[in-house]
Amino acid sequence: MKNKLTIAFLLLVLISCTQSQTKNPMYICKDCGSFDLGKMTFKENIDVLSSKTEIFKTALVNQNNEEKDADQLTKNDVVKLYKYNFENQQNEILGDKLLNYNNEFSFTGLSILTTPDKKMLAYKATDFFEGDAKKIDQFITYLQAQNKSLKMVQNKMEGDLTVYQWISDKQITQLVRSNKASKEEEMIDGKSVVKYNTYVKLNYYNEAFIKNSDQDIVKSDLDFAVYNDKHFQKK
Repeated sequence: MKNKLTIAFLLLVLISCTQSQTKNPMYICKDCGSFDLGKMTFKENIDVLSSKTEIFKTALVNQNNEEKDADQLTKNDVVKLYKYNFENQQNEILGDKLLNYNNEFSFTGLSILTTPDKKMLAYKATDFFEGDAKKIDQFITYLQAQNKSLKMVQNKMEGDLTVYQWISDKQITQLVRSNKASKEEEMIDGKSVVKYNTYVKLNYYNEAFIKNSDQDIVKSDLDFAVYNDKHFQKK
């Protein structure tokens, strides 16, 4: 009987550890542990999530959906959406490996879109990827497999960009990548170092975003626009 209780206790501990490993940390910060965007529930408390790091909060306001700093809002401004932009200049605040998507690809930049009452609607994750571009191809293949019930739509855009989209009534996944690596030169320890990077931006929009017709509000927004025929190059 004692052995059975011991085994049952060990199994309970193992299950608890496994569950804790599959959950995201409560906060996004450099010392808070890896944050998996693929595990976001969109029920997280945005104020709690962002409370241990630096953010730059803006709002889309009024009839023209102008973007304003949140601390510059006046009583006459009508807020339609908020953007919580997580600061990470030179990867010094969050680091370069904190954010990931199901451990398939890492990101260094993050913005979260919310309603005026702070309910999450969408996120934008970005990276200037310095590795082999095949890694980006593999991530796109992964997204395609994950959204296998949806048709993947691929289009070219100005700026030598390609956009991949998986759209349904309940969610939208959109990935933008540059087709060629950009060359950058910087000084490290007094020496000139040349680096090549490829821009990658992943957007995910939930069902509430779609049902609320928030696409109209962000249609001209650089961070959260859902691209359509107006943005695509003519074939």
